[in-house]
Amino acid sequence: KVKELAIQNRDAEAFALLADTGAYEIAASAEMDLINELVPMKLEEAQQGAELDAATANAAITTMIIVTLIAFAVALIFGLVLRSMISKPLQQANQMIKEMSLGHYTIRLNMKRKDEIGEMAESMDNFSDEIQTVIIGTMNQISNGDVSTDVEPKDAQDELSPALKLTIETIRGLISEATMLSQ
Repeated sequence: KVKELAIQNRDAEAFALLADTGAYEIAASAEMDLINELVPMKLEEAQQGAELDAATANAAITTMIIVTLIAFAVALIFGLVLRSMISKPLQQANQMIKEMSLGHYTIRLNMKRKDEIGEMAESMDNFSDEIQTVIIGTMNQISNGDVSTDVEPKDAQDELSPALKLTIETIRGLISEATMLSQ
């Protein structure tokens, strides 16, 4: 309205509206009073929001720390269990190999596992059985004078059975020669 009055060259009326006691000044003053009342309310509201955000952030940090500690504990327990599931059977296998190197073939692992460690344990038990029954059993028969046993190689790469077979055949040959010479 002040602009319209100024365009119509009614400057006095325009200045009267803008004066300290004019309608615009009264409205502006009332508006400033309302703004001055509104600012502290908004500051208080912002302070409450900041406190709520800080509490939420602290709760989130606490939750993350707790979850991290629980995850770490679970991972540690899982690692220890997994370690014992692997290292204990390997230690047993190592002990069996040490015993076998000393000529002790009665030890068996007897693991009932369905994984690679179980397969290894079963192979070691079978190997020990084979040495005990075929090699040691045959040698005991020979040492008792019984050379009637026949040992056949298991495959083309078998090294023990051919050597044992040759020993038996050599002893049989010696017995035949000794028998022939004694007659």
